[in-house]
Amino acid sequence: MSVIAIHQPHYFPWLGLLHKILSCDRFIILDSVQFNRRAFQNRALYASRQGVHYLTIPVHAPNHQQEGMSLRDLVWAGDAQKIRASHFQTLRHRYGKTPGWHLALPDLTELLLQPRPDETVCGLIIASIHLTLKWFGVDKITLCSSSLAVAGHKDELMLNLTQAVGGQIYLSGQGAKAYTRPEVFTMAQVGLRYQEFTHPEYPQTHGGIFVPGCMALDLFFENPKAAQQYAQNIDMERIRQQNHNHSA
Repeated sequence: MSVIAIHQPHYFPWLGLLHKILSCDRFIILDSVQFNRRAFQNRALYASRQGVHYLTIPVHAPNHQQEGMSLRDLVWAGDAQKIRASHFQTLRHRYGKTPGWHLALPDLTELLLQPRPDETVCGLIIASIHLTLKWFGVDKITLCSSSLAVAGHKDELMLNLTQAVGGQIYLSGQGAKAYTRPEVFTMAQVGLRYQEFTHPEYPQTHGGIFVPGCMALDLFFENPKAAQQYAQNIDMERIRQQNHNHSA
């Protein structure tokens, strides 16, 4: 039973989104929906001794509340190279002495310091997702919704995207329960499952109390082995669930 998860792209995704990706067989990056300044599409959270901070990609989004302003259309608000370099320095300052820094450094250098004159904002965000998966030792099939000729809104769009890639089960986030109609999936003979995520707690070197919701890279920096073991455990649970469904 092929499980499909769908979510908007998040810059250096947090553990909740990583868990969702790990819990499915194929992940669709929802890059064709409207940009939301209040979401984490163009920003990531990290914690330091001074408190909570955001790593934000500044963007120009004229008329972003109007239909048609999609994530893939975002435009840099400033010099892209300088913004990326600033993010590299911020990460180096916060995590440069952690165990995982030297492991991520080659990829981070390529992602944030190599000249990429044609890179879009959305392109950088998606690249940060792929690198996060790589650092956690995950090989997952991902594709963008903009590459699929699929229409619809809310639960109808999720169903149509799931069917477009041959999925039998749609893995939804808990927040979508407010608008998701189970009968729509039942009529289409597509299973509906909700993500069950509990945020792990781990030592953070900023010296304060544990801060949940940080980018998943925070766990990798602090303890690379624990990060990859976390991913393996979720993947093993996914396989056990699939085997259970086949034998039922």
